[in-house]
Amino acid sequence: MSNQKIMPKFKLEVGAFLVSDKKQLQIIDREYRPKIKYKNDKPFTSNEKWYKYKCYKCGNTDWAIEQALCGKQKIGCNVCCNSPSKVVSGINDLTITARWMIKYFENPKDAEKYTRGSSKIVDMVCPDCGRHHKNKISTVYANHNLSCPCQDGWSYPNKFMYSVLEQSGVNFETEKIFDWSKGRMYDDYIEYNGLKIITEQHGIQHYIDHPLNKKSRNLKEEQENDKMKYNLAMENGIDYYFTIDCRESTKEHIKNSIINSELFKILNINPENINFDKCDKFASSNMAKQVCDYRNEHPDMTMKEIAPLFHVCHDTIRNWVKKGAKLGWCTYEKFDDLKLRYQREDMPVNNRPIHCITTDTYHRSATKFVEYYQSLTGKKLCARNIRSVCTGKRNHVNNMNFEYITQEQFNQLKEKYPDKVYGELFVSHAS
Repeated sequence: MSNQKIMPKFKLEVGAFLVSDKKQLQIIDREYRPKIKYKNDKPFTSNEKWYKYKCYKCGNTDWAIEQALCGKQKIGCNVCCNSPSKVVSGINDLTITARWMIKYFENPKDAEKYTRGSSKIVDMVCPDCGRHHKNKISTVYANHNLSCPCQDGWSYPNKFMYSVLEQSGVNFETEKIFDWSKGRMYDDYIEYNGLKIITEQHGIQHYIDHPLNKKSRNLKEEQENDKMKYNLAMENGIDYYFTIDCRESTKEHIKNSIINSELFKILNINPENINFDKCDKFASSNMAKQVCDYRNEHPDMTMKEIAPLFHVCHDTIRNWVKKGAKLGWCTYEKFDDLKLRYQREDMPVNNRPIHCITTDTYHRSATKFVEYYQSLTGKKLCARNIRSVCTGKRNHVNNMNFEYITQEQFNQLKEKYPDKVYGELFVSHAS
């Protein structure tokens, strides 16, 4: 009997093709590779079966173990698969597959060294505020941003949809809370030809157990909340409710999800009229920085006037401006809008002047009297209490009595008795 060891049989022949939606490989060579393994703490030699393949999608050639090609993993080419492990410059490096990430590298040339799935932690810098970070490449790719504190807090999918709707010219609002929604917020609300439409962009946490942080909902809680939001919308007059699959934060995935959702059909939008590269660029930008830049370019506009131009609420604009002011992108002071409107003389003329009966002086408002009294005595009164005396809800404030007068009376008294009438004249403005 021969003592020659029987080698394990190869499952694949040289020349065989492995073809699927995700790979186009041909086996061009094969070999045994001895490897020391242990059983019951005793070493033995195992002959592993390796195959050399050629990829007809990208031209790469490399070796893979049999279990990876034929087992449950069924991997593809290590260059052009979804999670590449091999970098080939000009084929699958970040300058090719995720150009938007280049701006985050402290040394932009380093982007040529890595793939989008790399677990390498590298030096990065925020292009907006200059903060330095050490980030894992795959995390930045998955989040589609650097997660810098200066960011606007909006996800890539939501900003992508924002750009789509903005380009289409429809009337829409973002982060909409309705009286009936029990505090729940909807990503986008659209009114078109008498139809009421909602879109919700669902990230990966809506499909698998993938909490974004320790306080996030688990999959069951997330899907229960989704169902609740849908039912509330349908019960309260929403005509169409679109859930956009955004489990991958990539241009192609979200573009296809939107096109396949029939949203364009309802809104009568031709996909060819949407510049999806522009959507991708906008979704990778920082809206907080854009708002601050716009505010600098339009110093004569209030934050409340800027808000509808960006399809967001006044509070969101103010929060972005306050954040930008701390980073030196713009300026912000409390009551900025109020001061600007006074300068423009378009402040609604709704201040109610008062007459202090006790001192026989006249003041443009209760607040102005508080300032006047404090300058004389050092004591600060409550303007609300003074207004309560004027409406009969209180008898006095600090033993003083007050009454309202009209703006016309105030103006007349100001001209007649300037020494005892305090405050600027009321000016009427055309509406």
